[in-house]
Amino acid sequence: MHTDFVFPKDNEEKFIEIALKLGYSSLHFIYEPKNFKKYNSKKIKIYSGIISKNKIKNIDPDFIVTKADDSIRPVLERGQVDIAFDFEQSTKKDFIHHRNSGLNQILCKIIKDNNITLAFSFSSILNSKNPQLLGRITQNLQLAKKYSMKIILASFTNNPYRMSSPKDLASLLKILGNVPKNPAIY
Repeated sequence: MHTDFVFPKDNEEKFIEIALKLGYSSLHFIYEPKNFKKYNSKKIKIYSGIISKNKIKNIDPDFIVTKADDSIRPVLERGQVDIAFDFEQSTKKDFIHHRNSGLNQILCKIIKDNNITLAFSFSSILNSKNPQLLGRITQNLQLAKKYSMKIILASFTNNPYRMSSPKDLASLLKILGNVPKNPAIY
């Protein structure tokens, strides 16, 4: 099963069209809570989720995604999110002997214990001006392998023409090295 995570802005049908051409069997649409809607398609399986730091009353998403920042630990400890991404976008400087990748052993244990999936954004890689980003991602992949965490690499884009094929995403993970034994490549 190949799926991708995207941020539609009233362009769901275009995402579906491109996803089918790229070989995806499902899509995960991520909405802001105020714009959340359950989207259905006869052509492809659709999951509707929100980007938030916790559950929101009166909204029943299929999943909750959060973008990592410097105050992510309490969010992860509550265990109300399903997927966390962009840890490596930390604005802090790297250390002398290792990268400041946004993850550490404590966060990895919390993520593992709360059954949260660690995600990497292909859109962030494409749009980054940070020369250390790939090194940080590689370090986070090594931590994910060490702690047997679930991982995904997905587009996380709001532009349907910026989606990548599942084979391209899997190849990038392989190039970055040390992929866990059973990554949840969508």
